Amino acid sequence: MKRIIDALAEAEVFEIRWFGGEFTSLRGWQEAVAYAFDKGFFMAFVSNGTLMTRESARFLSSCGVTGGAMSLHGPEKMHDQVVDVPGAFGKTIAGIRNCWEEDIGVTALFTPTQMNLHSLYDLARWLKENEVPITEIDIGRLCPSGEAVDGWDKRRLSLVDYRYLFQVMREVQRDFGLHAYMGDAFPLCALPYKDWGLVTGCWQGTGFGQISYTGELKSCSILGGSYGNILEIPLTEIWTERLKIMRSLDYLPRQCRLCPHFCGGGCSASRAGVTHYAPDEFIPKPEEESVLTLARRVPGLLNFYVRSTIDRWKTQRGNGQNAKPLPPLSAKPRLNCQFRIRQDLDGFIGFFKNRGILTFDETSARIFQLIDGRRSVEDIIVAIAGVEPSLDGLIRETVLTFLDSINRGEFLTFSD
Repeated sequence: MKRIIDALAEAEVFEIRWFGGEFTSLRGWQEAVAYAFDKGFFMAFVSNGTLMTRESARFLSSCGVTGGAMSLHGPEKMHDQVVDVPGAFGKTIAGIRNCWEEDIGVTALFTPTQMNLHSLYDLARWLKENEVPITEIDIGRLCPSGEAVDGWDKRRLSLVDYRYLFQVMREVQRDFGLHAYMGDAFPLCALPYKDWGLVTGCWQGTGFGQISYTGELKSCSILGGSYGNILEIPLTEIWTERLKIMRSLDYLPRQCRLCPHFCGGGCSASRAGVTHYAPDEFIPKPEEESVLTLARRVPGLLNFYVRSTIDRWKTQRGNGQNAKPLPPLSAKPRLNCQFRIRQDLDGFIGFFKNRGILTFDETSARIFQLIDGRRSVEDIIVAIAGVEPSLDGLIRETVLTFLDSINRGEFLTFSD
């Protein structure tokens, strides 16, 4: 395990998310987590929560872990029926509370099946009534993996089922104040525009990959194929060379590749028999697309153009009221989250803990490194002027524009 962590550190990976199976059932998991912490990794986890004692949560917190996710597939009776383990629900709820007591926020992961499809609302209500400290509910896709492979045609959810779930997500937000969303990829053209904002998408093979305890790299935890072993081939080589086929998008129908609102073609793992990349089960394969398949997607795209135009108009009208102006140049900005920045193949990339990933140019990377809470905005302008003479008279405008953009994105706090 330490060799794998060393290989990830050499490739300048930002974050390790401990996954499974159940990572806390592995002998020596604390040693592995501590080793990764000493290497400077950000960390999070995905767990069933049944083994998450207060001591385990305290240990994770001491290693910088501030967030994780635990599976909940319905209220107690339904959850225990889905996982086929009596008493599992109570142990998971205890694990969530243990994490909360140690300042670790937990997202609930809900995987819908034919069995628990109509349990999402009841789960949210139970969590609210019992004051379970869940930060949000991430609804996943049921995919043909593991036990679900057998009889998949009968087990799979229909598009109508998913559209029902999107309606419930909005009801959960409205009635209980819990943010519920589709945590996996979904083809946007298969949904009404009002649901698009509930889809977070998927970064498989572009923002994250899964590495087994033997070092095999996959783009997705559900898909079966390996792109290589990072103990034998440098991760950067696998990432940049062996994933070129995926990034060519040739596996997607032409309609997706030309779409002005590219969503990645949905979830590859949703299609039965796939080991690497494929179009979502609800869109055609390249060889299946036709005028008819395009016609089925036109209403959704037209809806997008009309509604998004209206939304942009509303946003422009409200910009004056919602503006967040920069304070005086004497103010000292500080980023309000932990972050790491490294040079990428094209420009720079930054990982901002609990916020996400941003890409930017060299000047922006330098500005980020100067935002330390000690330098004022004016100090940052002077410092950039000393290393970016090519900008000449544009330095002040460049720095202020950049600071304004990340301030509006609520990345900054200021002190006098």
